[in-house]
Amino acid sequence: MGVRVRSGICGSTSVVAFGACILLLTGCEREDEQIKVYRVAKAPLQNPASLQTPAPSMPPNHPPVGGGTSPAAAPAVATGPSSNVPLPPHWEPQPLAQMRQASFLVRGENGTMVDISLVTLGASSGDVLANVNRWRGQLGQPAITADDLPRVVQHLPSELGHVALVDIEGTPEQGDPNKDGRIIAAIAPAESGTGFFKLRGNAALAGAEKENFLKWVSGFRK
Repeated sequence: MGVRVRSGICGSTSVVAFGACILLLTGCEREDEQIKVYRVAKAPLQNPASLQTPAPSMPPNHPPVGGGTSPAAAPAVATGPSSNVPLPPHWEPQPLAQMRQASFLVRGENGTMVDISLVTLGASSGDVLANVNRWRGQLGQPAITADDLPRVVQHLPSELGHVALVDIEGTPEQGDPNKDGRIIAAIAPAESGTGFFKLRGNAALAGAEKENFLKWVSGFRK
């Protein structure tokens, strides 16, 4: 009987010990799983700005780094050529282009407008008859002869010398009467080059701006 009692105690002890080992192993496995889950968790996102490499310090006036380009220069805008007559405030300066030394836009009601310009070309381009016929053709008017010039061309008093003035009205070249239909032009021949002052646009608005245009042209000096 004594032997059986000791054997029962040992057996129970073995069972308890074996169970404890299982619990310990299970606990270790659970703890290991928790550690693994923690290790694969995503780290917080970083601020993209913090990932940028700071630009190196460059000396003054150094060209842009990384192929960058400097801002494009603003287009030249007409501020009015040399004239002793102030420009009307409603003449809007426009970017200079196509050999223009001055360029303005005048806007009227209902989308009407006129374009005002000054272009200087070679002295040989100042043939009055040829230019008048060119402008007449642009407005659907027939060409004239040299004998007709006295009734078509007027003389504009100016310190530029003899300035031929012409006022032509006709069919808009582009078919838009709001933007075309009348040309008022002054031709000022000179040894250094011929100046072409031109106002072109809506017929009624061109007529309303004719006085301002003639004052502007008359204010020029050689």
